[in-house]
Amino acid sequence: MLKGNKSALWVGVMVLLLAACGPAATPSPAPEATVPRAQATATPRPTAAPETSGSAQPKYGGVLRTVGPTGSSWDPFISRFQDPQIAMSFIHTKLSVMSLAEKQCTFWPNSPQLGESWSWVNDSTLDLKVRPGVKFQNLPPMNGRELTAADVAYTVNEQWKKKAGIAPSVVLIDRAEAVDKYTARFYLKQPFPLITDKIDGVYFAWIIGPEMFAGGAVQKGEQNIGLGPFMFKSHTPGVKTEFKRNPDFFRTGLPYLDGVEMLVMDDVALQVAALRAGKLDWLYVLTPFLNVELESTMPKLKVADCPGPPSGYALYMLYGKPPFDDIRVRRAISMALDRKGVAEKVMQGKGIVLYSSVFTTYPEALKLEDYPPEVRQWLEYNPQRARQLMAEAGYPDGFRTAMYTQNIQPERNHTETASALLADIGIRADIKMLTATEYNEQIYGGKFQEGIAVARAGSGDVHTNLYDPYHSSAIPARNRARIVDPKLDKMLDEYTMEKDPNRRKELARQIQIYTVDQAYLVFFPREITGAYAMPWVKNLYYRGADVRSQGDYLFRVWLDK
Repeated sequence: MLKGNKSALWVGVMVLLLAACGPAATPSPAPEATVPRAQATATPRPTAAPETSGSAQPKYGGVLRTVGPTGSSWDPFISRFQDPQIAMSFIHTKLSVMSLAEKQCTFWPNSPQLGESWSWVNDSTLDLKVRPGVKFQNLPPMNGRELTAADVAYTVNEQWKKKAGIAPSVVLIDRAEAVDKYTARFYLKQPFPLITDKIDGVYFAWIIGPEMFAGGAVQKGEQNIGLGPFMFKSHTPGVKTEFKRNPDFFRTGLPYLDGVEMLVMDDVALQVAALRAGKLDWLYVLTPFLNVELESTMPKLKVADCPGPPSGYALYMLYGKPPFDDIRVRRAISMALDRKGVAEKVMQGKGIVLYSSVFTTYPEALKLEDYPPEVRQWLEYNPQRARQLMAEAGYPDGFRTAMYTQNIQPERNHTETASALLADIGIRADIKMLTATEYNEQIYGGKFQEGIAVARAGSGDVHTNLYDPYHSSAIPARNRARIVDPKLDKMLDEYTMEKDPNRRKELARQIQIYTVDQAYLVFFPREITGAYAMPWVKNLYYRGADVRSQGDYLFRVWLDK
């Protein structure tokens, strides 16, 4: 019942938004926590005084309950979708992770994890020193053996072979090899000065031992034996996934929890109800109206209100196929999106307007007034001009097109919003809600062959968010619109190889202007997300909807009850 009411509310807000919109709108102008080496200790202590703790000392024990993956895939090399990535973040870990700073909403820069240091051999060859003494979980076939540089090289090479990496840090690596037990060498296809900041990408690059695949493809959770803070315990399809504490985790004395229990709840309204009933210990809320509701009714449970991860959602129009091969159609779609109205009305004030793939938290991100007037016009809400462009392109009566998205939030809401706004300029969308498996195969798997896809755009730092969605060499899981633009490729390659930070910033500015002018992607406002936790959940540092890598920060949480 609650779910139905919320859907009606969303439609009602959209009706009000469209009714209120005129023919044209006037544009509106920590230090890192110290990470100890793995060694014996008598009394474990957190690295800094926890912000949310009411207890002087962390406590061991207890199981944290939250929502989590359905277990649609357990292969760490091919699990591109959010659902399996969550599970992988508990079992496995990476060379570096998003910031471990004890501050809410912090996701950058990276903190060292399995990698200790980098050194350049030449402009396109890089050595990595692997942290010594780190051991795999003490289960067969890994049996607690030590991590070596050979494991790092194996992981990187397998990622490239299976096209599993989502970031250009993998695409631009030719190969990797172990120089000695603790030194892995990376041979790049071209100079790439930024690679040391993001060799992991953001979600993938779990370091894997080859023994894990000795018996063939990894199909079950229990086959995942990694280096992460928790070990797989059990998985009941459609019900829950359980993880248990890894007693040999390389961070001394961690994790504090005995385990994590992740319940399968696709309906966000049910998730909120479970939190209210005390059946969940913590919850991140992506849906704006539920975030507003929780803020007003359960304010004491609020942990943080973060501006999302460094990415947004976009309309991916399949480039090179009619009608989206016509720049006038793409520009019309851009002008049909009332970005400010969506952020203020549909998202109830909990939205951040995005104009490009560079997230607003980065200094490289251009504001509306930074774009030249001849380009800025495509970012301004003007359905009347959009209809003129449609007529000039040969579509005076509009056209019908498929619109694909995953049947979860916030994707559903974004798709319904886009459909309503595009209808105003004659584009009639046949919305196709896909299951996680269907979405993974069609949108991420490169089978998207028609229409528009509503999907996340960008996944991390400025370079990744510029390169991945636009470069013709990027894998289909990232360049979902299949953009092939030699001029843009040249600009992105120059940006990738540039060593001077000031010149690189200028190139980022030029790329943003060019991609907006071409209207290759149309970006939605990014919803501000909330994190809520019961009073007994301590030391939780929420990083802004970084739900894919929960294991990277929940290992520091303890329960005070």
